[in-house]
Amino acid sequence: MLINPTSLTQGELSSAIVRNPLVVAPETMVIEAIAQMSGIRTICQTANAVHNLLDDINIEERSSCVVVLKDQQLVGILTERDVVRLITQNPTLENLLIRDVMTSSVIAMRESEFTDLFFAVNLLQQHHIRHLPILDEHNCLVGLVTHESLRQTSRPVDLLRLRLVAEVMTMDVICESPHAIMREIARLMAEHRVSSVVIIQEQFNNEQSRIKIPLGIVTERDVVQFQALGLDFQTCQAQAVMSTPLFTVQPTDSLWVVQQIMEQRLIRRLAVTGSQGELLGIVTQSSLLQAFNPLELYKLAEILEKKVLRLEEEKIEILENRTIELKQQVEERTATLKTKADQESLIAMIASQIRSSWELPDILNMTVEKVRMILGGDRVVIWQVQPNRQMWALAESTGNNIIVLSNQRVSNPYFAPGYWDNYLQGRIREVSDIYTTEMIESDRALLEKLQIRAQVLLPIIHDQSLWGLIELTASYAARQWHSNELEFLQQISTQLAIAIKQVAAYEQLQLELCERQQAEQKLAQLNVELEQRVQDRTAELQSTNQELARATRLKDEFLANMSHELRTPLNAILGMTEGIQEEVFGVINEKQTKALQIVTSSATHLLSLINDILDVAKIESGQIQLNCDSIPLNHLCSSSLTFIKQQAFQKHIQLETDFAPNLPHLLVDELRIRQVLINLLTNAVKFTPEGGKVILTAFRLPNLEASTKQKYIRITVVDNGMGISPENINKLFRPFVQIDSALNRKHSGTGLGLALVKKIVELHGGQVELTSELEVGSCFTIDLPCESESSLKINRAAQPNNGEENISSTQPDLTVKSPLILLAEDNEANISTFTSYLEAKGYRLLVAQNGQEAIDLAKSEHPDLILMDIQMQGMDGLVATRYIRQDLELIGIPIIALTALAMKGDRERCLEAGASDYLSKPVNLKKLAATVDHFLMIN
Repeated sequence: MLINPTSLTQGELSSAIVRNPLVVAPETMVIEAIAQMSGIRTICQTANAVHNLLDDINIEERSSCVVVLKDQQLVGILTERDVVRLITQNPTLENLLIRDVMTSSVIAMRESEFTDLFFAVNLLQQHHIRHLPILDEHNCLVGLVTHESLRQTSRPVDLLRLRLVAEVMTMDVICESPHAIMREIARLMAEHRVSSVVIIQEQFNNEQSRIKIPLGIVTERDVVQFQALGLDFQTCQAQAVMSTPLFTVQPTDSLWVVQQIMEQRLIRRLAVTGSQGELLGIVTQSSLLQAFNPLELYKLAEILEKKVLRLEEEKIEILENRTIELKQQVEERTATLKTKADQESLIAMIASQIRSSWELPDILNMTVEKVRMILGGDRVVIWQVQPNRQMWALAESTGNNIIVLSNQRVSNPYFAPGYWDNYLQGRIREVSDIYTTEMIESDRALLEKLQIRAQVLLPIIHDQSLWGLIELTASYAARQWHSNELEFLQQISTQLAIAIKQVAAYEQLQLELCERQQAEQKLAQLNVELEQRVQDRTAELQSTNQELARATRLKDEFLANMSHELRTPLNAILGMTEGIQEEVFGVINEKQTKALQIVTSSATHLLSLINDILDVAKIESGQIQLNCDSIPLNHLCSSSLTFIKQQAFQKHIQLETDFAPNLPHLLVDELRIRQVLINLLTNAVKFTPEGGKVILTAFRLPNLEASTKQKYIRITVVDNGMGISPENINKLFRPFVQIDSALNRKHSGTGLGLALVKKIVELHGGQVELTSELEVGSCFTIDLPCESESSLKINRAAQPNNGEENISSTQPDLTVKSPLILLAEDNEANISTFTSYLEAKGYRLLVAQNGQEAIDLAKSEHPDLILMDIQMQGMDGLVATRYIRQDLELIGIPIIALTALAMKGDRERCLEAGASDYLSKPVNLKKLAATVDHFLMIN
């Protein structure tokens, strides 16, 4: 929207008046007036940082002239142009008064008349002046109006944007070279009545023509400043005082661009240059005010009106043409949409047919009929690839007088396998006219025979292989195949591929269902057979379990019987040997003593073998119980070393220990773990050659897994013996297995020791490992839990300690009548052993051969203590003990069970029957005497 300059308010017009212009008296010297003008200019240059744009413009305008007043009345004016004129006439300007050189006939305007911007502009342009004094009603000076103040006040933005520089620029530019003296520059300004001279340099352009390149500009203000400084106009060159750089615009720039540059740079003139930088003209503030000339505005309005009328005519013509085009496009679009709708309807129909029918021929026949109806071809055929790589027409739709290709062997050149790779890549074969398409004559003749003038072939892909082709042909005329037709055929091809896949899947499903039904029938028959087999196998397993239970029971009975049968003679052997060694039967010599020691050692070794066999059997059957207590590890290791020190000393084997400080206690069965350590240490000494070394270490393992809080102690037994081969390491921990080597043949053993070691450690929740190397040595490692009692899945049974070391054997008091002991025993050797030893100790003995005799003698003799064998002919010891405990007169007599039964539960059964204590055969006679004495003292 254009700003109407005549519609400015009085306040806006008042802001165009430059207040406080420079005022001098008529008697003022010209030199002084020039100095005042130059001083105001200096203020303008130093005040840019603190004044706004309007203040800067006012300062610029005040410095451009002085107003001459006499008695407050306007009598004249001296402008920069007057100063330039004076300089050309009188170089010194000395002794000149203002009244002699001023312009007396000053064009002025009253402030009350300043109501129209155009009026002020017309006065300036009509009288070719640049300063218009404004007077009040008393003819007193109010201020000045200049081109720049009027332009700044109006700011016709839209109008300036509509006008170009080329329309208002001054092409008659006064130019001079940089070497021209300043007096010549001033003369040119005065002669041509211009406010500036452009300093140029001539050079040749690309066409070798002379062009003027602007370098700078010298203005009237520069001349005034030059004069105020007292410089010599005769010697100073223009290049020394010219304003540079010279800001430029293009002819095609708008006046709005010019105004912005003038405001930003605080300048009044811009050079107009061409594409090569050549000078074309100059545009000034006066040029901008031409935009406010009413005549210019009227011309611009006429031009704009003509442009509007022309645009209206062009618009109507365009609308009429556009209406026709839109109508045609609507008709074409309608036809296209109808065709598209028919195509989508066919695709939807095919999709529906696919969902509702599993018959592929029905789907194909319906497809070819609908495609030919919509696309209007002469023939539509769906071909399938046969196993012999030929095409066979499965469905066809033809027009009148068109040969039918169904059920015929057709040889189409585009059916050749050479085209199949292109079809597999989804490419379409198009022939718009066989007579214009390049092909060999034999193929063209073949297509003519098939009544094909134009043809399009699209592949049908199924399971990444070429299933077939869909063909659309025109028989009598050429046909250009459009993209929407090809797109429609591609959609049909895709739907057909889906239908083929669905039908194939349905047929496969039917086949799989049939096979599944057959498989289910076979499975049902197999289930019947399996059920019968399971029943038979169950019966067989039940029978096997019964046999296994019976075998286990027989094994336990056998072990119990064998333990009894072996311990009974061993009891007599060890007892008699012990009695003879204590000279119960008379004095013996040194040779007899050594012989008895050999007998004792052999019997003791035999007893240890029996105990190992029973321990293995108990552990395997889960019958063993651990008596766990908190044991200091150092004590356990040291006490175990005591048992093998003598053997190591005899072989000159060095024993070393390395126990970590502050080791925790172990919650273990002391006797069992000591058995483990003694076994490992004995083996290490046994299989280490003379002069070797055995090392026992113990330390706490670091807790490697944060998820578990269980901590372990590691005990190692290291020797430098012959070592064990890797393939034999696992054999060591099997019961009754020995390594068939020179080392094992050299040393005796049953192969039970390491098996017991492994089982006892595992019962404590630990593990045993072995590392060994032939001719280097072996290292047995035991890891045992040391802190968490819950990790030990053991049964802590509180049993009295019947160890020999804890019972002090005392001799009976012979000053009183000797205690009477009833011995119930049916084995003569044991009777002889026990009676001989106990009588030698000062006891009186009664002997009963079975349980009933024991009961009768107990009732008649009231013995002080009863030694009761458990396994006797007739009534056994358990029954006899129960009868005795039922007699109130005999209830307080101590009964010690003496039996060769050492299986799980034997001790508990004896104590439950009423026995006071339990000793397993073979019985140590010293321990027997101490136990008897213990119970006699208590009783």
